[in-house]
Amino acid sequence: MTAPDLLLDASNLIVRAYFATGGVHPQNVLRDRLREYQHVFGPRHVIAALDSPSNFRKRLEPTYKGQRGSKPPELEALLRRGAELMGALGCICAAAPDHEADDVMATLAERAPGNVVIVTTDADLHACVRDEVQVYSPGTRKRFTQMDYEAKYGFPRERFALYKALCGCESDNIPGVRNVGPARAQKVVARCGTVEGVYSELGSFDRTTQAGLQETTPEAIHAAMQLTRLVSTAPVRRISTATAGSSGAPRKPRGEE
Repeated sequence: MTAPDLLLDASNLIVRAYFATGGVHPQNVLRDRLREYQHVFGPRHVIAALDSPSNFRKRLEPTYKGQRGSKPPELEALLRRGAELMGALGCICAAAPDHEADDVMATLAERAPGNVVIVTTDADLHACVRDEVQVYSPGTRKRFTQMDYEAKYGFPRERFALYKALCGCESDNIPGVRNVGPARAQKVVARCGTVEGVYSELGSFDRTTQAGLQETTPEAIHAAMQLTRLVSTAPVRRISTATAGSSGAPRKPRGEE
């Protein structure tokens, strides 16, 4: 692999660093991790992706991620300073108004002219994997490649949002179709690439899958896909850490990168 662009899920890394240290000097863990990634990957650029304070998914579905409990105040303060923290460690910081860090990474991965490594423990980013794009888990220190994607899922990445809408996501509070977990959803999506295709092939699935699909509607699955689909055309902007607000969002963005 030629020198890649390294895309960091900033909030994911900050949360992990906080709990790894019990909240005591998590910046030191972040610094050590970035040195490790520099050594392992020799990246061209290191870009920290941050969440926008506003979120179009929350507007579409108020219960989105609504089950998550409150974070310790010290961690909340660190996350609000995400751009400042990551910028101080030498990262380019980027965000997109009304979008999540996942969308920022998906957009930058799509735009990148060369290889990309996305650093996160969030499996939603598997939707970005292709020959030039890998996901690296800071937990297992393993890369998830195109070959791994094909072996794990067995369907094109363009169908990933449908897969997630069917099997649901407890972390994001997306219920999915009743009794259609990852294994059944995988079989459905390997056969059908659209919601309409799923319902036209309803009789070919096992009884449990059929019953679950009959209890919901195509419209409900389409609505869920608006939450599960990563945006690869987000208006990504570089954040100047000197002008970042306390939320980590850009006050005066330098323009689209």
